[in-house]
Amino acid sequence: MTAWRAIGTKPLHEPVAYRALVNIGVPAFFPRMLVRRRHVPYFRGYIFADIANVSVRRVLTRNGVLGIVGTVPIPEKTMDELRSRADPSGLVPNPGPQQGETFRLRSLANLLAVVENVDTTRGSVLVSVQMFGDVRTVNIPLRRFDELTIP
Repeated sequence: MTAWRAIGTKPLHEPVAYRALVNIGVPAFFPRMLVRRRHVPYFRGYIFADIANVSVRRVLTRNGVLGIVGTVPIPEKTMDELRSRADPSGLVPNPGPQQGETFRLRSLANLLAVVENVDTTRGSVLVSVQMFGDVRTVNIPLRRFDELTIP
């Protein structure tokens, strides 16, 4: 039987907590995505671990671990779905912007923006932004897509 749980980590300590749990034989999953040639956590501040065969104290005393989230294990079906999206190293493809998604533009005073079109051949994203009582469209280079954050 498995008991997959979300494990809260200290800020920026997801890799540390992951390695600490794996080193004591705990099955763990640390999904990441590639952003600007760097691996960043898919779920910032969390990793996943199957703690069915290990004491809670042993998990909580590992480097980087803050605590176990919730009281109910994550269903195996949900974990299978999460793991199926990642390669064996835990890297999840970054889907990039999708038409109709809403984001906040940090580079434009945190304005709310909607993705209108993604042009992968030109490497740009067309977004509409409401400002000064009017809707404007702005082209953003795809390489700068990390300026868009989910509201």
